[in-house]
Amino acid sequence: MSGMGYQAVEVAIVGGGIIGCAIAYELARKGHRVAVVERGAIGGEASGASAGIIAPPSNKDTPAVRVELTARSLSAYPWLVAALQDETGLDVGYRQWGALLVARNENDHARLRALLSWQEDLGFD
Repeated sequence: MSGMGYQAVEVAIVGGGIIGCAIAYELARKGHRVAVVERGAIGGEASGASAGIIAPPSNKDTPAVRVELTARSLSAYPWLVAALQDETGLDVGYRQWGALLVARNENDHARLRALLSWQEDLGFD
């Protein structure tokens, strides 16, 4: 570590995945001095290996707090992508696509219709 300078920060975030970086970005945007501590490459662990999917809950047993978090994440993500692209000029590759769920029989069809209805009732489209 020789030659490295040290600076005081207000917030140290351990983990440079999508969540850690998003929190650091938002705090820095609001004027806080932030440091991200990552043992490897930024985005190189679970975030780098994921498909980047944010999907509505698919199980009626999903806790309400998780449903709310998912709804907020789905609504905030397009804003975050636009802000990052505006600030950096880089295309982050975000695409909003649907999903294809196949009903192989009448029971599957009824289950999928009930799931879709439940998701729509929660405000997901």
